[in-house]
Amino acid sequence: MPHLTISLLGPPQIAQDGVPIKIPTYRLIPLIAYLAITGTSQTRETLASLLWSESSLTHALASLRTTLWRLKSAGLEDWIKLENNEISLNYQKTIEIDVLDFKAKINNCTSHGHPPSQICLFCIPALTEAIELYHGEFMSGFNLSKAQAFDDWRLQESEALQILYLDALEKLVRGHRTFGDFNMAIQYARTWLRQDRYNETAQYALLQLYLITGQRAIAINQYKRYKDFLSHELGIQPSEEINTLYKQILSGRVTPLAAQKVKTPIFLIADIEKADVYWAQSGNNKDNILSLYHAIFKDTSKRFGGQILQRSEDSITMLFENGQPLHCAVTIHLKIKKTDWGETGPPNIRMVLYSTATEDDRHNNFSMITRAASSLLSISWGGQIVFLEQTLRVLDQPPGSKIKDLGFHTLMDIKGPVHVYELIHPHLPAIEHQPLQSGNPQSINFPNLTPAFIGREAELKQLVGLIESPAGRLISLVGPGGVGKTRLAVQFATQIAGQFPDGIFFISLAPIQDPDLIPIILADILKFSFYGPRDHNEQLGNYLHRMNALLVFDNFEHLRLEGAKFLAILLDRTHSLKILVTTRERLNMLAEMTMEVRGLSVPPSELTDNAESYSSIRLFLQNAKRISPRFILEDNTSAIIHICQLVNGLPLGIILASSWVRAYSCMQIAEEVEKNFDFLANSASDLAPRHRSLRAVFDTSWELLSTDERLILSRLSIFPVAFTTQAALEICAASPHILTALLDKSLLHFENNRYVMLETFHQYALGKLEGLVEEYGATKAKFIDYYAEFCRQKDQGLYTPHQRQALDDMISEIENIRTAWNWMVEYDRWDVIDKFQRPLLTFFVMFGYFVQGREFYRLALTRLNSLNDPTLGLIRASMQQHEAWMTIRIGFVNEGLLGLTASLEAFHHYNSAWDIVMSLMLLADAHRILGNVNQGKKIIEEALQLIQDSDFPASNYLVALTANCQSILGTIWIELGDYEQARSILQTSLATHRRIGTYYGTILPLNGLGKLAYLKADFIQSRDLYQQALETATKIYDQRGMALIHNNLGAVYENMACPTESYHHVLTALKICKETGDRRLIAIILNNLAYHQLRYLRHPSEAIRTYHESIEIFSDLADLRGVTYSYYDISKAYLQVSLLDEARNYCLRSLITAMTLDSIPLVLHALHGFANLYANVDDPEWALRLCNLIENHPQIESDTQKRVIVSRVELETRLPPEIIQAARKWGDSSNLQDVIDQILAKKSPSRL
Repeated sequence: MPHLTISLLGPPQIAQDGVPIKIPTYRLIPLIAYLAITGTSQTRETLASLLWSESSLTHALASLRTTLWRLKSAGLEDWIKLENNEISLNYQKTIEIDVLDFKAKINNCTSHGHPPSQICLFCIPALTEAIELYHGEFMSGFNLSKAQAFDDWRLQESEALQILYLDALEKLVRGHRTFGDFNMAIQYARTWLRQDRYNETAQYALLQLYLITGQRAIAINQYKRYKDFLSHELGIQPSEEINTLYKQILSGRVTPLAAQKVKTPIFLIADIEKADVYWAQSGNNKDNILSLYHAIFKDTSKRFGGQILQRSEDSITMLFENGQPLHCAVTIHLKIKKTDWGETGPPNIRMVLYSTATEDDRHNNFSMITRAASSLLSISWGGQIVFLEQTLRVLDQPPGSKIKDLGFHTLMDIKGPVHVYELIHPHLPAIEHQPLQSGNPQSINFPNLTPAFIGREAELKQLVGLIESPAGRLISLVGPGGVGKTRLAVQFATQIAGQFPDGIFFISLAPIQDPDLIPIILADILKFSFYGPRDHNEQLGNYLHRMNALLVFDNFEHLRLEGAKFLAILLDRTHSLKILVTTRERLNMLAEMTMEVRGLSVPPSELTDNAESYSSIRLFLQNAKRISPRFILEDNTSAIIHICQLVNGLPLGIILASSWVRAYSCMQIAEEVEKNFDFLANSASDLAPRHRSLRAVFDTSWELLSTDERLILSRLSIFPVAFTTQAALEICAASPHILTALLDKSLLHFENNRYVMLETFHQYALGKLEGLVEEYGATKAKFIDYYAEFCRQKDQGLYTPHQRQALDDMISEIENIRTAWNWMVEYDRWDVIDKFQRPLLTFFVMFGYFVQGREFYRLALTRLNSLNDPTLGLIRASMQQHEAWMTIRIGFVNEGLLGLTASLEAFHHYNSAWDIVMSLMLLADAHRILGNVNQGKKIIEEALQLIQDSDFPASNYLVALTANCQSILGTIWIELGDYEQARSILQTSLATHRRIGTYYGTILPLNGLGKLAYLKADFIQSRDLYQQALETATKIYDQRGMALIHNNLGAVYENMACPTESYHHVLTALKICKETGDRRLIAIILNNLAYHQLRYLRHPSEAIRTYHESIEIFSDLADLRGVTYSYYDISKAYLQVSLLDEARNYCLRSLITAMTLDSIPLVLHALHGFANLYANVDDPEWALRLCNLIENHPQIESDTQKRVIVSRVELETRLPPEIIQAARKWGDSSNLQDVIDQILAKKSPSRL
């Protein structure tokens, strides 16, 4: 039965029955990819808007029709269903999609009965298979022009899959270590570290594994490399944890498990839950079961350093003064689970670990300790391992485990409430146990809120820390309306009820408008009656004076000013009283400790597999099922994630959105929310009026603002993303004082030295600004002017030693700059374009953001073309020049050359010498890339001469431009073979850039000097020069430069006989290059990767697949030179697997393509492919004749000559002297064209 394979992990490929399909149109691949990943039918409008997002819908639909019409020519018409307006994959046929397979294997782990973060024995095979499917980033190397919507979707998918991949690696390391397969753990730790070099957890895991396995020397070397890496890359030292581990490695001592000292003695008490029932079921087998049961405890306790103190049937007490008690407990559970207990089944054991508070208490009464521990054991459940907080502090937690907070409980034989925790581990039963059976000392008056509380584990833990602090007497939960402050306060107070023997009291202030009523409301809740004429505040203070109680004031913001005075009186007149307040605005009191409450956790991507582990998703699902009991998460996951992202995890927003599931699909809900947040409304009677819509929530917050604050906040909505204090001041007249006030009111957040507005509130505030038409226009104008000036100021630093800082400043503002650029184009503000264009061009080139840069310039160019204004001709030529260079950098060199040539003609028309120099420099580099080195030399020399002849004003930029031209000329001299001339001019360029501090400019001359050393076989010097270039490129995050240098280092290390290092550099180059969009460089690196797969990894089939990827890119770019080389290379791979017809076919293709270019050097290179072919088909004589013909030709390139010499020498060792002599004469006398004609006539080697 035919089957279709859709491979998207790595460069995309579609194959039918294992044979790759030649796709006739580039957009067919993303169309199929989107249908495959979404797994549902899509409307034509959806697909058209996705794939042609920058075109009108009419034009996009027409383009979609054309693409679908070409399905037949690709043989895909049966695999895609076209029904009316819907398009989908035909799942009635067999379709394999690697991404879905990858996710399914990872999802398998969620069916094993343990939390997603844990790993069991059954997880390991599934994760291993998933890792093997991951051949690279999602659709790597694939870029689609004029389809920003698709690119955004692809990037989200890629990031989500990368996170899954790294998470799988981490789990495999942890799992193999836990289950004792240390070699596999080391292997995956290395892979993890290669993929995520900055990950300290991975580094620690690898070092620890080396220590455990006794590989001390390797561990020391690994640490030193890591330390050097951190120093060079980040200028920091390893963490204290890693340094401590390193000292342990140096000491060479690993303490045996049973000998490790515990901080204070720990008792382990265990029994069988409902033991009487269990023994009754065991019948006559009880003695055998007890024997097995006791043996497990005895053997395991000995291994982990425990002593059995008491044993009475199923009840066992152990003492640990050394060893690892928690590991012992987990191992006992695992052994009991794995032991065959016959028909009775395994006993359901429960355990308590109990320690004295300190080492000084080791002589506490034994019976007292065991009674307390037994009290805790009596309220726990089978399958649990529980302990108190004082024990948790001294326990060594096993790998793969986590701690669950069970709250405070009152126990017999223990004074006061105690904080109880439970161990969660893959070896323990994956059961959600009922709460422990203990009571709290008093009732509480909290409202019964729905829906049930979800998530907020981190916030609850933080609140525990605040309330336990002596300074934590007044705690404010601050956040916007609808964020869940009240629910959090109620949940927290319920959880810690046992800590306040005099009670916890909830005071709702939402309906109260007069602050003088607060004492009266509080007295009523406390059941306190005022007496006499004395001040009410004073009476309450006296009543609460010695009470150990907690007051929870809800909705305090509208009473903040006067209400704060009342709270101050209560705090002043009491000793043990604590107060928790929920408010939209800080109280600004000296005693106040604040905790900012934000939305629930939201998955980072719509493709996150473990979506249900995020609190926002669980809340949506819970509320949706309440409204529609048959509602399920499957098929709705991505839409629900999108909804939660749109409302920033705001619980109220999630509840309002999920309330529509009876009337709308989740995708429709997401679309409505995205269009207008007024959709988020509900008239349910049990919702407070202020919570029946997000607009009502925001209206309440808006009414609490002053007139100035409203105006400033509406202006601040002009920022699409985060913004700085300076930008807010200059664009919106927002003083630091007002920004702080808005921060206090939870309408802004402050992160990484930047302000950000909640997305849903951003819509609300922007609506307010849009209603002020003149204000909106004026704010936009200021926005454009500010970011134009911002770019101009950064331009001054881009050609100084402060280059890196200038680049960092620009990248942090790039989204705001993009918005300013778009508005500049939309409103024809061409008066500011000079401030934008040079720094932006430098930014895009240095960071390798070529696709993004082309979008900028194409937008401006399209607008300028439509205006057809002669006065804007020079600006249009500049945009054409910049767009052309970005096009060249992503691999479309011939297309870019046309744009550069046209811009040069325009600059000549306007007699703009500066722009002429720029175009000449870029043209010369483009010709160098294409191999037209003589043409490139002529053009770059013309540029240098023009700089010398023109009277340009002196500046660092001019000096740097001249040095850049010299670097290009130096690299051209290398290609022409004049190495001394090349060295001289490259050293001059390097010295210039170093003198003025333009780091980026040093990369090309260092690269050139590294190549010179490589060509002279001085590989050590070549490596050092490349390393210098790489250090600079990494420092300024020049992605393309990093990729190019890693690729070059791959060649150096190969010649140093270090294939492993070589392969690593090539892989690194490919990973980095895929992020730049430079498809031509990607194709070159893929070719090198295939070479390594063929020669060193001995994987010819993988090499052939990689060569095909390279050929496809070169063909798509119409880069015939690259195609010629790749055809030649792939023929050798086919020879290794004895596919002689395919090898001959690609030799012919290489030769024909070289002849099309009319390049004799390329023709000679292609002919060497035939020499390889003949040498492998038992015709070494004719192979030798061809080698002599090629080697003696005057136009042979050095690389080809080296290859031919190796082949000739190898052949001469196999042949007699007379045939060798005859072959030399034949090579000297034969005509190149005659030989080519005979090869093309398909004559066999023996008749050539």
